Amino acid sequence: MSSSHPVHGQPSCRNASARDKIHPYGQPRKRNRSAFLQWVETVGSTTWIVYSDGSLSSEGAASYAFTIHQKDLSICDGSGRLGSAEVFDAEATGALEGLKAALNLPGSGARDIAVCLNNLAATTCLRGKPSDSSQAVFVEF
Repeated sequence: MSSSHPVHGQPSCRNASARDKIHPYGQPRKRNRSAFLQWVETVGSTTWIVYSDGSLSSEGAASYAFTIHQKDLSICDGSGRLGSAEVFDAEATGALEGLKAALNLPGSGARDIAVCLNNLAATTCLRGKPSDSSQAVFVEF
């Protein structure tokens, strides 16, 4: 299920191996972008970053995409369609599927993996405060 869908927006991040390294929330977009770019420069050369995104088609079908990078190298990407769902659900599913793909790659056990998405509500839920929508996805994450 490989795809070359672009991932858009200024991501906020959650490090899968250390919950205390969370990208700052509640900041103006320009400030978030600057903080993210500074953060990305500090990421170790062996760390994998999963970027994910969700979208809604004009027909109302929700889809997600993710890409896994090590510095500037694209390692893997994927996408999927949820059908009738909200963008929020696609955002959460994209983060989960991207993390699962990263964990299934050879050598993942010896790496830090950061998951980045551009939806503050989904990021908050992935940090352990799930909403009713996509609750199973958040619990699995």
